[in-house]
Amino acid sequence: MSAYSPLLSIKPSEMAALKNSSDGCKGLIKPIFILSKWLGSNKIDNSIDKIKDSFSNRTAFLTICDYEDCLGDRPVHHTLKSLYEPDYGYQNWCSFFSDHSNFVPSLILRDISNLPRQIENLYAFNRGLLIPFERDKNFSAIESVCSLISNVADQGKNISILLDFKKLRQRDIISRVGEALDYIERIYRKLPEAKIIISSSSFPDGFTGIENQQIYEKLAFTQIAQRSPLEVIYSDRGSARSESIGGGGAIPYARIDYATKQSWEFFRAATEGSDFAKYRQQAEKAIESDNWDQSLKIWGTQLIESTATGDTYAIKSARDATSARINIHLHQQAYAISSSDGIYDTDDDWTD
Repeated sequence: MSAYSPLLSIKPSEMAALKNSSDGCKGLIKPIFILSKWLGSNKIDNSIDKIKDSFSNRTAFLTICDYEDCLGDRPVHHTLKSLYEPDYGYQNWCSFFSDHSNFVPSLILRDISNLPRQIENLYAFNRGLLIPFERDKNFSAIESVCSLISNVADQGKNISILLDFKKLRQRDIISRVGEALDYIERIYRKLPEAKIIISSSSFPDGFTGIENQQIYEKLAFTQIAQRSPLEVIYSDRGSARSESIGGGGAIPYARIDYATKQSWEFFRAATEGSDFAKYRQQAEKAIESDNWDQSLKIWGTQLIESTATGDTYAIKSARDATSARINIHLHQQAYAISSSDGIYDTDDDWTD
């Protein structure tokens, strides 16, 4: 099993970042895709097509967006809502996986009245099963759900349990580590062969006065892994944040982020505006920084380098900058967590 399972939304920046990741990077990760509508599309098939376009038919987990994100009047909204129908153990959701054999299914825990049947239906695909728990929603159900799973999956074989802690602040690391280990111990008593996926995000919500920050979820994960009786898998947000920041009429500041294995570096314009000249200035600062790795030639770093040389087709918007950031982050974490050689072994050339 891959050592890194980032949570990825089906959004332009994340799909572009993944699509342009090297084959070596893609081979080291097993993403958790969050099924949702693709932009203004009317069909859910377009979302699946975007995943395939970015990740081919490689094995990945598939969960579904929050029910509130399924609401709307377009056909895609009706399809998503139908997948949430709990009848016959979420029959529609289970049937969805019949047509998509590369996805490891996940439980929907919104209505658990028919949970045993859903567990049996999904586990019967013999692909494994993901049980997604979110700290702000359903951690209290962990023991009862694991008891039901133990009736189907002997000792928890081929079961992956996602413990999603969402937002993580530096001051919360010690308490979250203790909380995670407590839940892992409870899971271990029910499912001693299950694997645990630990996810959270410490990416800042604002950048005024912030030039760099440690990736606190890595610190927390390392402490958990050292003491866990079960195998643990690292996860974070491909988008970096645990939840999207609402829009508004604010004028953005041009910003380019550079990811290392253990930290983020932020290069943000001092004045408002996001024209290309400001992105170029930040790109120049990035490649001149002490932590810039000149040997790392991947899509995201090449975008930044091209911007610094004046290529107006490189980074010219916040979306472009976000795609570059995610691409670099995925590559750095995939190789850092797996301890695999080959971080520089890529023949990928940047193309517009």
